[in-house]
Amino acid sequence: MTTIPRHLLAPGRIGSMTTKNRIVVTAMGVSFAEEDGSAGDRLVAYHERHAEGGAGLVVVGVTGVAHPVGAVIPNQTSLSQDRFIPGLRRIAEVAHRHGAKVAVQLHHGGVVAGYSTRLGQSLWTPAMPKAPSGDFGTLFFPEELASFMGGERPTLKVMTEEDIAVVVGQFAAAARRAQEAGIDAVEIHGGHGYLIDAFLSSSSNTRTDGYGGNLAGRARLYLEILAAVRKAVGPDFPIICKLNAREVGKHDGVTFEIAVETARLLEQAGADAITASAYHDVGVGKLHS
Repeated sequence: MTTIPRHLLAPGRIGSMTTKNRIVVTAMGVSFAEEDGSAGDRLVAYHERHAEGGAGLVVVGVTGVAHPVGAVIPNQTSLSQDRFIPGLRRIAEVAHRHGAKVAVQLHHGGVVAGYSTRLGQSLWTPAMPKAPSGDFGTLFFPEELASFMGGERPTLKVMTEEDIAVVVGQFAAAARRAQEAGIDAVEIHGGHGYLIDAFLSSSSNTRTDGYGGNLAGRARLYLEILAAVRKAVGPDFPIICKLNAREVGKHDGVTFEIAVETARLLEQAGADAITASAYHDVGVGKLHS
């Protein structure tokens, strides 16, 4: 019989939030939402089982702040409009019934949001991805790109400063909706090659304006999102920030040292907790040196 370490059963604390224990169901993209992105019976039941099983904190994964823009999977949970609040409220209610707290992971897939192309959306990116000719499309035949993206060849939207302002506002609005739904915390997803991570990594962010260059420039989007979310939810609502501890298979990608420095910037800007993950470029074998 496995003995659970005593400290895992002790109460945990993230900012103003106290959890009954330190067992966390981390965010996962499970494609259990309804086709339009709303939280229906299946997603509610899925997270209720986590709470019923005794977890102190349940994180609802990849919840799109700009859905259908930035969607990475079918049936992805959305919080891009007020109409999605009631479904998230149901998740909060069933989790609270079992003594668990709930966080919602705020997400924008950026350039790796391949599923959004099926929904007629462009892929949002800080800069054109690196390619020998400078054209992303020349890396593959059009038929290959269409196959990867489910039948549609992707179009890329290199973000202007106006686009950046839109995204910042979308994260803030989604956080406000989560709070209105009775959710206990939000986690801002800044890893896994998604939009925020694409800005953080010098491998993908080759901008020459104030959102590129050194780490301060590359982290500017994340810090602006964090500030906007904090303004939307107030000083006492817990905010968790997720980022890569390192990127594998990316030249000039995030290293552990860069991740530590980024985490310090986020902490100084008001993050209540940091979730450390990792990212591996799917175009490079895992055992690549």
